[in-house]
Amino acid sequence: MAGKKASTKTAKQATALLVELRTEEMPPLLLDGVAANLAANLVQDLASNRLCAADAAYQYWFTPRRIAVQVEAVAQRSADQGGTRRGPAVKRAYGPDKKPTQALEGFLRSAGAATKDLLRETHKGEEYVAVKRGGGGRPLQDVLGPALQRAVAKTAAPRLMSWNGGQDRFLRPIRGVYAVHGAKALKLPQVFGRKSLDHTLGHRFLHQGKTRIKNAASYAQDMQRSQVIVDAKERAASIRKQAAKLARDVIIDAELLREAANMCEQPTCYMVEFDKAFLELPVKVIETCMGKHLRSFAVGKKKLRNKFIFVADNKPRDDAKLRKGLARVMHARLEDTKFIYDLDRKVRSEELLERISAIKYIHGMGSMFDRSKRIERLVSDYAQPLNLQQNEIEYAKGASEYIKADLGLKLVDEYPELEGHIGGALLDRPAAVKALIGGHLDRSLDDQPNPPRDALVLALELERLVTIVAIDGLPKGSRDPRGLRRAMGRIIRILKRQNSADLNQLLQHAWEECHQAAGKYGALKDNLFVSDADGLRCSIKRFAIERIGNMASELIGSPIPRSMRNAVFEPMLEDCGPSTELHVLPILERIEGLYNFNLNHVQQFNHWMYAAKRLGNISERHQGGPVRPELLKDPTEKNLYDARNKCDAETKKLEKNHQYVECYIRLATLGLEVERFFDNVMVNVDDAAVRTNRLNLVCSVSHLINKFSDTRKLYS
Repeated sequence: MAGKKASTKTAKQATALLVELRTEEMPPLLLDGVAANLAANLVQDLASNRLCAADAAYQYWFTPRRIAVQVEAVAQRSADQGGTRRGPAVKRAYGPDKKPTQALEGFLRSAGAATKDLLRETHKGEEYVAVKRGGGGRPLQDVLGPALQRAVAKTAAPRLMSWNGGQDRFLRPIRGVYAVHGAKALKLPQVFGRKSLDHTLGHRFLHQGKTRIKNAASYAQDMQRSQVIVDAKERAASIRKQAAKLARDVIIDAELLREAANMCEQPTCYMVEFDKAFLELPVKVIETCMGKHLRSFAVGKKKLRNKFIFVADNKPRDDAKLRKGLARVMHARLEDTKFIYDLDRKVRSEELLERISAIKYIHGMGSMFDRSKRIERLVSDYAQPLNLQQNEIEYAKGASEYIKADLGLKLVDEYPELEGHIGGALLDRPAAVKALIGGHLDRSLDDQPNPPRDALVLALELERLVTIVAIDGLPKGSRDPRGLRRAMGRIIRILKRQNSADLNQLLQHAWEECHQAAGKYGALKDNLFVSDADGLRCSIKRFAIERIGNMASELIGSPIPRSMRNAVFEPMLEDCGPSTELHVLPILERIEGLYNFNLNHVQQFNHWMYAAKRLGNISERHQGGPVRPELLKDPTEKNLYDARNKCDAETKKLEKNHQYVECYIRLATLGLEVERFFDNVMVNVDDAAVRTNRLNLVCSVSHLINKFSDTRKLYS
C-alpha cells in the first residue's frame, strides 16, 4: 500500500520536461533521424528510472545547432521500487563450508547489497536468497544528466565526432544543455564536460540576448518570440509559402526543401536573376547546380526562367547587396557547369560505351557495359509477357544499350545526382530512345502506360534486385541502403498495370542472366553469388508480396486495415513455391474485396467470421484428409458436404473473373449450414472411422472458408 501511495504522489507532481542540447552546426539531412533516435532513447532511459511511463507522450524539434526533446508527465523524483529481487537458490548460494559461492557474491554485487541484507523466500517449492529492491526517490536533476549522456551515447549516426577528451561522441560536439521541468530550470551536475545552463539562445542574427523558457510545455511558442521556428515542418511550409508568393511556378524538390528547412531557424526567401545564356543547359542540370551549390529552387515549371529562389537564415538590411552576391556566385557555378557540359557534348555515344567498359559494376559481375548488355537481353525476354510491338522492342533495346552510358560523362562526375537523368539529353540517339533513357528514373511515370519503358524499367530493376539479393541478401529491419524496397515498389506499380506478366517468369529470366554473368566474371567462383535459384526466386516473391501488402492502401486508394492485409497476403507467403505464379492485380483485388465485403455486407461478414471461428476451433487440432461420402450418415452432415462442394465450384468461377466480394458473400452462406451441423451432429463419436470422417469434413469446410484470406488474422 505504501508503494501505491508513493506512486500516486509522484504522479501528482509529474509535469512536462524540456531538454535542449546546443551543438555545433549539424548536417541537415541527418537531423531528422538523429533527433528522433535521441528522443526515443531519452524517454526509454527516463522510463527505466521510473520518472515517466514507458509510453509517455513526447515530441522533439531541431534546428542546425540545437535538438530539443519535450516529455510529458515526468516526475520530480523517481518512484520507489518495492518488492524483492530474487537471487540464486540457497543450495547454490552457499558452499559445503557455508561460505557464499561466486553466484551469491555476483548477485550481491549486482544488487549493491551485503550478506546482512539477504532474505529467504520460497518459489515453486524451492528456497532462494533475495534482497529488498532498492532505488527510487532520486531527484530528477540527479538522474537526468547521466540519462542524457546514455541517450546520446546510444544514438546512432554516421560520422560521429568526439570531444571532452574522447569521452563523448555525437553527430557534432554538444556545447550546452538547458533543462526545464515545468516552469523551473534544472541545475544539472557536470554533463558532457560542462555545467548545465539556465537559459538558451534565440536566433543568432535576429535576436539579441538570452532566452528563458517560461514553461517546458511552451517551448515552441517561447522560441518563436526569439525568432526561432523549432518545428522543421513549419519552416518547410514557410519556405514553400514564401517561394510561391515570389513565383507561382517555382520548382520545389521535396528533398531539397527538407535540406533547406533543416539549415535555418527563421527562413526568408529571395528571388534572384541569372544570365539568360545559361538557359541553353538542360533543366535538370540547372536545377541540380542550383540545389547543390546554393540550396536554391529553380523557377519555371512549363518553361525554365532565368531566376532562382534562395533561402536565407537572415534578413539583411541591404537586400540588393545580398541578391548581387548570390547572382555572382550562381553565375560562376553555372559557368563551370556549362564548360563541363560543352565538353561532354563533343563526346560520341560509342566512346561513352568504351568508357563504361572500364567502370566496375559489382565485384565479380563485370563492368557497367556488361550490365547494360544483360539489361538489353532481358528487354528482349520481357517483350512477349508485356506484349511489346516490334518497334517498341527496338526502342527499348536501343535505350537499354545506353542506359548506363552517362556514367562516362564528366558532368556526372561533377554531379552524381544527374546519373540516369542526363543521358537522354547528351546522347546522339533517336528521339524515342532518348526519351526512354531520359525518363526511366522518373517514378511519377510508373503509373502511366508505356510498354517499352515498362520493359526497360523492369529489366533494370530486376537485374539489380536479383544481383544484390544473390550477393548481399534482402534488406533487414528498417535498413535498406541499396534501395531494394523502392525498386520493388516500382516493379509492383508496373506489374499492376501489366497484369499479364508473371513476376515468377520475369525473375527466372533475370536469374538466368545474372547467374551466367556471375559464372563468367567470377562471383560464383569466389562464392559471392548464391546458387539456389528456387530459393532466391521464392524469397524475392515473398518480399514482393510483403511490399504489395504494405503498399495496398496507396495502390487501392482506401485505408485498408493491417489485419485485412495480413489476412490476405500472409497465407500467400506460406504457399509461395518455386513454380507459383505471382500477379499483382489479383492480390490487390482480393484485399480490396475483403475490405468492401466488411464495409458493405456487415451481416454476411459476421456470418462468415462465425463459421470460420467455430470450424477453426476444431480444424486447428486436426490435420484433415479426404471426406468419404459413404460414411456421412446424418442428413445434416450430408447437407454441409453438398453445400461445401457447391460453394467450392461457384467460388472458382467467381475467382476466375476476380469477383472477390461475391466470393466472400457466397462463402458466408455456409455459416447457416455450419451452425446446423454443430447443433445436430456429434463429431467425437465412438466409431473411429465416422469420427475421423467428420473431422475431415470440418477441415475441408474450414479450408474453403479460409480460401481467400486467413480469418485467424481478423479475429485473433
